Amino acid sequence: MKLIAILSILLVNTAFSRSYHCEYNDSQQGEIEIDIRGKRAHVRLINNRIYQYDNCATIRDDFGLLIDCKSGLLDFMVLLNSANRATQGGIMSNTHDLFTDIHC
Repeated sequence: MKLIAILSILLVNTAFSRSYHCEYNDSQQGEIEIDIRGKRAHVRLINNRIYQYDNCATIRDDFGLLIDCKSGLLDFMVLLNSANRATQGGIMSNTHDLFTDIHC
């Protein structure tokens, strides 16, 4: 019985999880990896350095999915839109001075 409960919990967690690997090429080149689990997301920004943001909020609206990693002085948001076949979006961050489109 415990095994069935554990397996059902794992299935629910994996059913609501989604991962993206995106790239951008603006004035600087880099990558972003996003792992969404329910209403929370883990984001990894890779440009000259690697920045890891855990426990970011996800908000779904008419434009797509907004991932908000604001905390204290940190200002970092990602907008994903998968209306087309390929997921696209943008990064908006005063912290990293990064305002660019991304392609996943």
